[in-house]
Amino acid sequence: MINPMHAAALFLLVGKLRPSATWVLVGWSFAWYLVIGLVQLVFQPVPDLANPDASSAPGGFLSSLAITLPLALLGWALPFAAWMRLLTTGRGSGLVPFRLGREEMWAIFVLLALVFGMSVVMGLVFFVLAILTALAPPLAALGFIVAPAVGVAGIYVSIRLTPAAALSSMTHKFAVLETWREMGGKTGSAFLAWLVVVVASIVFGLAVMMLGMLVPDLSLQQAMREMMQGGDRPTLIALMPGLIVSLAAQLPVTLMSYSVAAYFALAISGRDDDWTREIQQAEAEAE
Repeated sequence: MINPMHAAALFLLVGKLRPSATWVLVGWSFAWYLVIGLVQLVFQPVPDLANPDASSAPGGFLSSLAITLPLALLGWALPFAAWMRLLTTGRGSGLVPFRLGREEMWAIFVLLALVFGMSVVMGLVFFVLAILTALAPPLAALGFIVAPAVGVAGIYVSIRLTPAAALSSMTHKFAVLETWREMGGKTGSAFLAWLVVVVASIVFGLAVMMLGMLVPDLSLQQAMREMMQGGDRPTLIALMPGLIVSLAAQLPVTLMSYSVAAYFALAISGRDDDWTREIQQAEAEAE
């Protein structure tokens, strides 16, 4: 039985079953995100509001992009695969859980394939629409119909492929088509699970915003705004408090998204072993 709330809260259920492994991963995930976040903030372009043509990024925009994009990808793939190992097998990955192995490479490959594929399809649709509009201006009204339809279709595809990267990471194979086929009757449940994650992200975001209003020194946005006004490079001392608060709020939401992916990967894998039965028992006790 698919339970959207349990899907989003799988990391909590696993935390009760494997507390030591869970806390190791929580600690390492937070530290990893903190390091990645600091490096990205240091190297990303910071516009100078007083001089819009200037940029304080070392080496310019392209070099900063070449640094931040791979870091952002690794910042997702390494913790993701480590959490998949725990959530789907009940096994931790040792004291230092991050490694670049088969699970990580499959996660990266499938993520890139999905992002590239959806970007190409949506880009072609809007390109054709732009050509038609240029050739026949009255067809511009189609944009008001096509754009929302493409957006809804993109959301549907993303939801239906929710566990694709997780299942590929688990099975060490390209499991996108298998995911699409097996998720046919579970898309509604996946939508509700993601709705829980979205609501949680809004709540945590509002909490961080209110905290930043009460204590400006804890606001990452305020620190970045002040730097943009002066065109200064971010300093670790200035950014650290706000970044810690921001990551502390983002981590539970990130773990909820990982949980949804793992939950549906297990659901469509058809596995029936000691770990899946242990999770099912924990679910039943939680109800």
